[in-house]
Amino acid sequence: MNGSRSIQSVVSHSIAATFFALTAGSANAQIGQVTWTLNGVSQFASGESASGSFTVDPAMAPGAPPGTAGVMVAWEIAVAGGTNPLIPSVTFSGNDSGCLLFCAQLSNNRSHDGGASLVIFRTPLSPDNTYYQLGLAIFATAPDALIFPTSEELPLITPDFHIPASTNIAFEQYDPSANQVRPLARSDLQAGGSVVIAAAVPEPAAVELLVAGLAVIGAGCVMRRSAPGTRPSQLVLKS
Repeated sequence: MNGSRSIQSVVSHSIAATFFALTAGSANAQIGQVTWTLNGVSQFASGESASGSFTVDPAMAPGAPPGTAGVMVAWEIAVAGGTNPLIPSVTFSGNDSGCLLFCAQLSNNRSHDGGASLVIFRTPLSPDNTYYQLGLAIFATAPDALIFPTSEELPLITPDFHIPASTNIAFEQYDPSANQVRPLARSDLQAGGSVVIAAAVPEPAAVELLVAGLAVIGAGCVMRRSAPGTRPSQLVLKS
C-alpha cells in the first residue's frame, strides 16, 4: 500500500512539473519575438503591391523610446512598382541605414487615428534627399496589439475605413533648410490586405523548462516500473 501511494505521489508530482513547464514555456513564448507577414497587399491605387514580413521584440518594449522604434528588430518588405513612374519597385530592409530619422518605426494605437497602429518603413536618404516610404496603417483596438498580439490577423486600413490613417506607398523629399518633408507621389491601398502573425519565437528558457518537465516524467516512469507487485495499467487508470 505504501509503495502504491509513493508511486502515485511521484506520478502526481511529475504531472504537476510538466504542467508548470508547459505553462512557463507558453508564457515565455509570449515575450519572444513576434513576426507579422503581409497578406494580400496588392490593390494600391497605381497598381503597386507589397509583400514580406517584419519582426518585433516585446522584451524591448519597456525601454523603447517614444514611437516604439526600438521594438523593430528585423524586416524585409518588397514593393512591386505599378503604373506611376515615381514609385518603382523598391525594397525596405532591416540592413538599411542612413534613413531620415529612422528606417522602421512602430507607433501604437492613438485615439486621433481612430484605432490605427502605424508601422512605417523608409529607404536610405538619397543624395538629392529623396526617399521611399511604406506606411502600414493597421486596425487594432488594443494599443499593443502588434507587440503583444491577441489576434492572429489584423486588417490594413484603406480609405473606406473612414479613418484619418491609411496604408500607402510614398515618394518624398526632405528639405533640410526648412526641416520639412515634401510629398512627391503617393499611392494608397484601395481594398483588402492584412498582417498575419507567425508563431512567436520561444526563448531558450522555455525549451529548457519543457525538457526539465519531460525529464521528471521520465524519472517517474522509471520509478513506477521498479515498484514490486504492481502492473502498469493499475496506476494509469487512477485519477
